[in-house]
Amino acid sequence: MNITHCPNLLLAILLASNFMIGCTNDKNPNNPVLSNLVTPEDRESYELIKVQRPTSIDEYFKVFRWPYEMCVALADLKKLPVKPFSPIPKDFVLTRTTVTSDGKSFRTKEEGFGVNLDGMSPENGCETKFQSSSHSWVEHNGFQSVLGPDATENDEDGPVEIQMMPYSGSAAASYPISKKINGISVKCTDGGDLLVAAKAVDEICILDPAMGRIAMADGKPPVVYMREAPGTSMYGTVMVHEPISLKIGIKVNSEIFVNENAK
Repeated sequence: MNITHCPNLLLAILLASNFMIGCTNDKNPNNPVLSNLVTPEDRESYELIKVQRPTSIDEYFKVFRWPYEMCVALADLKKLPVKPFSPIPKDFVLTRTTVTSDGKSFRTKEEGFGVNLDGMSPENGCETKFQSSSHSWVEHNGFQSVLGPDATENDEDGPVEIQMMPYSGSAAASYPISKKINGISVKCTDGGDLLVAAKAVDEICILDPAMGRIAMADGKPPVVYMREAPGTSMYGTVMVHEPISLKIGIKVNSEIFVNENAK
């Protein structure tokens, strides 16, 4: 299924770097030399939900309406009926990412949304479909692995050993500006940040360590907000990553780290 969302590569790399840590080629979950330095007391349990969205939905979908309009023109020449372009939700987001942690293990679920143009032709009425996709992965017992039916397709090499690090709030020193985004306390970059100065991004923010010892597997507070600099997107509109929900100190069922259907 080809869903028409393609996050900005730089932003994707920056977000991914927040939890891509210490990978090795050892795929044996029972490796006795694994050094698991993390204990539940190191940090808080939490559920964090982030989204990626265009600041202008209309501008974002212009690039996808163009092939549809070409199809409609061709259908008109063939005197064939056409279907309307798939309705787009007013609260459209490209991705919604949910991270759940008991303070030691981490489960990430990423959902993607967009319009599927595959197979669109005058003969099928230039049909488009609004669709979604979803995949989940975990960092658990010192290994990162994919959950569910995607495990075989997207995780051919099996679990990858990672270094689970103790909590460290020292990264906050690089984020001197305190603010709230959607009611969530964050620490943000200022004009002295290298990426901001280079106009690669307008702003980057992490969760404010003052709220508790909240971290990803690398031990650092998660990056939760990122705003592209104007003119960097191929879609003609600025893309934003932002937090929309944060629950701290929640009870987490340990089954979610080994069973995709557990809650």
